[in-house]
Amino acid sequence: MRVLAPRYGGKHLLRGLLKELLPEARAPAQTAFRTPVGRWLRGPLAPVLQEQMASGAVFSEEWLDRRAVAQLAGEHMAGRGDWTHVLWPVLSLGLWLDRFRDPV
Repeated sequence: MRVLAPRYGGKHLLRGLLKELLPEARAPAQTAFRTPVGRWLRGPLAPVLQEQMASGAVFSEEWLDRRAVAQLAGEHMAGRGDWTHVLWPVLSLGLWLDRFRDPV
């Protein structure tokens, strides 16, 4: 069995060993790790998003249009659209800004 140079670790090492043990085997295709943020925004994070829209600094300081975000949130909650790519950054920014402005 061949020993790989130390700079080859992790996946390279495992793939090399797999190739030697099972030459006909192929490494599985890589897939992205996806978190269910869309479902979280409809479920356990819905109240957090609503609270953020009601009193968060990002809206009270008028960085974002509260009505526009509320419309997207309503569509998302009702399942008429997937606005995760907008709502998640808005929520993250709002929570960060609240924390930054009012440290615990």
